[in-house]
Amino acid sequence: IQKIMTDKLPPERGAGTKAWMRISMLFNPKTQVRNVAGNAVIAPVNYFSDLFASAVDKMVGSKTGYRTTGVTNVKSYVNGFKKGVYESYNDFKKGINTRNIEGNRFEIGSGKSFNNSTTIGKSLNSVDSLLSFMLDVGDRGFYEASFVNSINNQLVLNNTKEVTQDMIDIATSEALQRTWQDSNGYTKMVMSIRNSMNKLNVKGYGLGDILIPFAKTPANLTKAIVDYSPVGLVNTLIKGKNLKNAIETGQFTPQMQHQFVQSLGKATVGTMLYVAGYALAKAGIVSGESDDDKDVRDFMKNTLGVNSYSIKIGNKTFTYDWAQPIAAPLSIMANIVQKDKSDANTLEKIVSSLDTAGNILLEQSFMESINTALNNNDGLVTGIEEAIFDLPSRAIPTFMKQIVDLTDDTQRTSFEYDKPIESMINSIKAKIPGLSKSLAPVVDTMGREVKRYGGKNNIF
Repeated sequence: IQKIMTDKLPPERGAGTKAWMRISMLFNPKTQVRNVAGNAVIAPVNYFSDLFASAVDKMVGSKTGYRTTGVTNVKSYVNGFKKGVYESYNDFKKGINTRNIEGNRFEIGSGKSFNNSTTIGKSLNSVDSLLSFMLDVGDRGFYEASFVNSINNQLVLNNTKEVTQDMIDIATSEALQRTWQDSNGYTKMVMSIRNSMNKLNVKGYGLGDILIPFAKTPANLTKAIVDYSPVGLVNTLIKGKNLKNAIETGQFTPQMQHQFVQSLGKATVGTMLYVAGYALAKAGIVSGESDDDKDVRDFMKNTLGVNSYSIKIGNKTFTYDWAQPIAAPLSIMANIVQKDKSDANTLEKIVSSLDTAGNILLEQSFMESINTALNNNDGLVTGIEEAIFDLPSRAIPTFMKQIVDLTDDTQRTSFEYDKPIESMINSIKAKIPGLSKSLAPVVDTMGREVKRYGGKNNIF
């Protein structure tokens, strides 16, 4: 029934433009690998988080008579993962959507985005459908793994075989949060800001879509960066006080207990990540932001091969800033260690550390593009103009740029000083195989052409 209805509905206004931009940005191997890897790297962190949370949950449960959190059971987790992957594939095969969740973090609608009565429209709808499946399967396996594990834990811990609505609500909340799909006050605020900006639009594609192409994931990741940190302990204290009052006044709900112990677990393990990040930075294994001096920064990157926000493995460095929220403790502590090596006094170092934390939060949040526009040296209008000038290159599929990286081993520059139109045209050329070679090569401080990936730009 759902498929019949959605197939008959015409595309919403602006849906085609939004879908093309989504395809352009997300339909590529690197995004799919990082989507799965991003969900995978947080799983061990959540495992240790649950160790702390379950211990506290046991103590609280002795007063409330209810348990909400247990440790990760590998068998339940694997079974849930397989269930999620199968359901995602089955949906794709049948052209339906059985996700029983409040949306998805990539904001993909259930209807057609392009006119299905034309050959091009049908082809683009097929690509959009394939992209939806690839993004969904990268999340849904981990969603179902968390959901099934939580349900089974609650059944065992409460010594029952009956799945209650409270259990379902707790498991759903946990699974959504762990795959960055939950709706909360922060995500709703971000969506409302984008909707307000979208009042200024052309055929349904608005200013909000330009400055905030994705709202839910960045908003939830920014929230997670705070949750998995010492700052999260403050939020835990508030939740703990509310839980205590609720127990005393008879207004207790299992969800309140779950929120408290989960918050405590995340904050505790997050604080441990900051300690580990400091140790890794001290050992020179992880690096923070590049030097403020452009020549030093270019020398580090192009001659020594050391990227900003990277981790050293052997004699190679790999960027880690995409793996949020785990990347935040590493980057913040790496920057603090770098500041420690300077001659600044203690107060300056504290202020600088707070500034570093704030900037990293901003860089990972929905505010990044807005901040870039607002803080443009030539004013707000110029900042918005630059964001608009970036649209044509954004519309060229990133997959093509990855082909350029594979077939052209020389780094190219698209920037033309004080020539925004030429820079825009060059940024388009930079993403098109063949045309990219017409751009000037990047050279290091010694005048040598800089090679991509040190000249080893293979498929990996």
